[in-house]
Order: sequence, then structure tokens, then C-alpha cells
Amino acid sequence: MAYICGCLMANFQFKNWKDLTSLIKKEDIYDNEEHEFGIETKPHCTIVFGFDKKITINDIKPFLTIPLDKIKVEADAISLFENDEFDVVKISCKSDALKTLNSSIMKEFDIHSDYPNYEPHITIAYTKPGMGKKYVKKFRNKLNFTPKYFTYSSPDKQTIKFKL
Repeated sequence: MAYICGCLMANFQFKNWKDLTSLIKKEDIYDNEEHEFGIETKPHCTIVFGFDKKITINDIKPFLTIPLDKIKVEADAISLFENDEFDVVKISCKSDALKTLNSSIMKEFDIHSDYPNYEPHITIAYTKPGMGKKYVKKFRNKLNFTPKYFTYSSPDKQTIKFKL
């Protein structure tokens, strides 16, 4: 059984999310009975994934020092993480604030992650291995976001929504 981890996310409004996810062909989608995979229905930027079950939102909140309206996120392409089990089709979130937050949390906590260069990103879909490459592309126009709120999803699948 896989290790279940918590994650910190920034949530925002994403216009035309369904148009973006509709690009993923059903026959390419990876699914697994053990976990929820497939296509993401609620867009969010995962800042850090891999929190141990003993870490709570109260442990993380002291690191959240930048007000949400000061966090600017830019995205210019669809990219992917590849591993043996599946591909993660994603949008990298370019943001100095989120990069700093990710780095400071990764230094402070023991994070369970197989990705040494983990970066904040928006997952679009999980595809079968090798299938994600065909979705990689640059956007015509850069996307710009400002998060509306944070969420912390704990390993026991409780989700806490909050603002600073």
C-alpha cells in the first residue's frame, strides 16, 4: 500500500478549465483503484506534497507569511512529471513567493517525495506512462493568477480551507 501524504495548495479561479482538461483523451488516462487519479476537476496549485501524518496545518501556518493578494503566479506551458507508474500532465506555477514557500517548507519538514526537483504546479491529469508527452505545449498567451485561498489536505483526507 502506498504512503498517503498531505499537501498544501493554493486555490484560484481558472477560466476555461474544462476546455483545458477536455484535451486529454480518455484512452490516455491513468486510473488506479487504490488512489484517485484521472483528470483533475478542481484546479489548484500544489505547493508542497508529501507531509507526514503528524504534520498539521498549525505547523505549516507560520511559513505562510505573504498575503494571498501579493502572490502572483504566471504560467506559460503544459509540461509533465514522468515516472514508471504514470505521467503527471501539469502547468508549472512560476512564482517567486510560491517557490520561496516551497523551499522553506521542504527544508523544515521531512517530506515524503520521489521528486527531488518538486515545484509548485497545477495538475491537469494523470496519464498512462509515456502518454503525457503529446500534451506538452507552450500557451499562446501567458496565464496570470492570484490565489483566493489556501487548502491543506491532510493524510487522513481532511481538507482545511483558509485565508491569511
